[in-house]
Amino acid sequence: MLLLLLFAGPNISMSNTSFDGVLSFPREVTIEPESGVLRFAPVKEFMVLRRMHEHQEGVHIAKGGTGVAFSMKGQMLDIEIVFAPSTATEFGVQVLASADFSTEVVRIGFNASRQSAFIDVRNASAGSVGMPWVYDAPLTLTAGRSFALRCLIDMSVLECFFDEVEAGGSQPQSYRRVITARSYFSQPTSAHIGLYSFGAASVAASADVWAVAATDSGW
Repeated sequence: MLLLLLFAGPNISMSNTSFDGVLSFPREVTIEPESGVLRFAPVKEFMVLRRMHEHQEGVHIAKGGTGVAFSMKGQMLDIEIVFAPSTATEFGVQVLASADFSTEVVRIGFNASRQSAFIDVRNASAGSVGMPWVYDAPLTLTAGRSFALRCLIDMSVLECFFDEVEAGGSQPQSYRRVITARSYFSQPTSAHIGLYSFGAASVAASADVWAVAATDSGW
């Protein structure tokens, strides 16, 4: 097992923000003995930072629109969602969002046409800072299998893990894909969380959101 920690140094275009010079979340990197495939997971110790929790299951997400909102809000989060097999062109979770899920929003999920997991920060900031692109990683979902994601969010840092699981299954212990991204929201109220689906309706078999304590809060 390898423990990996990444550093994001200052970016000249972001030099006037308070978000520069950050560390990623520590992650474990392992190798499947049979296939030699790399697998990734957040370190288990991160779970001790979980605080307030909201759980939903069997959530029907209508096609289009702003989707299903959580009552919880936050900019420091730990999110676990398993989506049932879907014919939607795109589905996932919206975070760091304004109340209208439009002015500012980060979308994280699966795109069927690209066969990829992604973090879309194109509408992350209504201000003058930001990186308007989509971070994605190839991920083919086997027919009839579910899509699982886990996302760790600490203000401007997003680290998301993705894989497929058996229909009706739970979160895996490790994941085939991971994406680390930066997001520069400009509004302090951009803390809304919601599920969405494009092209067709989807179902979140289970969805959990935890608020996360700062590491210097005494745990």
